[in-house]
Amino acid sequence: MGQNTPGDKASFEKFFDENYIPVEYAVVKNEFHEVAEEYGRDMFTDEYLAKGRIRKEDYILYMKNDVYCMFEEIVENAVDSLNQDIADAVSEIGNELDFDNSVTEVYFDNMEKLLKRFLDCMFDEVFIAG
Repeated sequence: MGQNTPGDKASFEKFFDENYIPVEYAVVKNEFHEVAEEYGRDMFTDEYLAKGRIRKEDYILYMKNDVYCMFEEIVENAVDSLNQDIADAVSEIGNELDFDNSVTEVYFDNMEKLLKRFLDCMFDEVFIAG
């Protein structure tokens, strides 16, 4: 592992907290809307659509996997482009043979929370306002 790469959970979390540049929805909005426009209601399972109503409480659960992965990739690219040092550290830690998933947990938790928050923003704009 590199000389400056944090190797344990506590040091990685400190590194993350000191270096993380927040990502706002505006950074991914256009790409999210492009995916939503391309797939429309087809981004959800047929069973969910048969219920007749797309609800904010459960729409993510019924999103097709490939579409969800597209949104996830958009968020990951946005976060990593603004936080290259953190992305490099996550990559380097992940390449270690004795990699402990908990070391970079804060990075992946942040990514998951951002994705959910950004999907909710897109939902409000596309399915409620639209």
